[in-house]
Amino acid sequence: MRAIPSEGLVIIINVYCGQCDVLALCSGKQPLHIPLNISHTHIMKMTGILHDYLMENHVKSRSSSLELRGGCLTISNENSVSKISTVLHDLWKNVIKPIFNALDSSVCPFLYLKKKILT
Repeated sequence: MRAIPSEGLVIIINVYCGQCDVLALCSGKQPLHIPLNISHTHIMKMTGILHDYLMENHVKSRSSSLELRGGCLTISNENSVSKISTVLHDLWKNVIKPIFNALDSSVCPFLYLKKKILT
């Protein structure tokens, strides 16, 4: 398998009943497999919370696309803030941070500075 992409970084997140993991493709490097310590059930729960949040804030779904009703997305109350905060925290802790931790400066040097700032 050739090292792809020719420039930059591509992150592919796989969510499957049996496992959740990531494939990181960085220019000039071999593909990197990153296992995630999160279940399909937990991801589906977060998806449901996010869906409910979007519906409460007047975003409707047509098939797989979302569109705004009324032109803007606002946070209506503290309960909505709590819901979206929970989802974002879970995404950071269980998906994004493990990816950043696996991508050290030798894998993708251009991420090194951002990683230092974010952790």
